[in-house]
Amino acid sequence: MSDTAIARFRTGIERCECKAATARDREMESLWLYVAEGYRYLLDQEQRGQQRGTWEWNAAAFERKGK
Repeated sequence: MSDTAIARFRTGIERCECKAATARDREMESLWLYVAEGYRYLLDQEQRGQQRGTWEWNAAAFERKGK
C-alpha cells in the first residue's frame, strides 16, 4: 500500500472523528464513530495484506502454527 493510500485512510478516520465530535445528537456521533472504525479496519486489512510474504509475516505465521 502506498504512503498516499495510508494517508487517505488516516484522513478519513480523522474527518469522521471530527464530525463525531461536532455531531448534534448521539445517533450521528455513533454513526461517524462507526464509519471511522470501518476505516481503521480497512487500513489494518490492507497493511496486513501488504505484509504477507515478508519475513515478519512468515515468522508470525510459523509461531501461530506451532501453538
